Amino acid sequence: MPGSFAQAAGTGVVEGTVRLDTSTRPTTVVQYRTRTRTPIQSADGARAIVWLTRKDGVCPSLSKLPQAQVTQSGYQFRPGMMAVRVGSSVTFPNQDDEFHSVFSYSLTKRFALGRFRRD
Repeated sequence: MPGSFAQAAGTGVVEGTVRLDTSTRPTTVVQYRTRTRTPIQSADGARAIVWLTRKDGVCPSLSKLPQAQVTQSGYQFRPGMMAVRVGSSVTFPNQDDEFHSVFSYSLTKRFALGRFRRD
């Protein structure tokens, strides 16, 4: 989706630096044994989401909301983090050989897409 939100507002330049502490990685506990035909790949590198808020609080509207895509590849979500504008749709294509499910227990938006196969 690069560029899709930048086109929504006027012109301008924002400059800055985001420093991420990559030395602290979340710990994971493997609770099941995987039986994959392809190896599990490493997660994407550290990411950050930065947003700007207008002083008047108005958010420019878009004539068409962008559609986001989070691919399941190498048994990882790619990208591992993504900002999605309210009202946009997100697809979750599966590029792995095994079935996957996508769900969220978030209080903000709970959902469960069920199990689906490659493609």
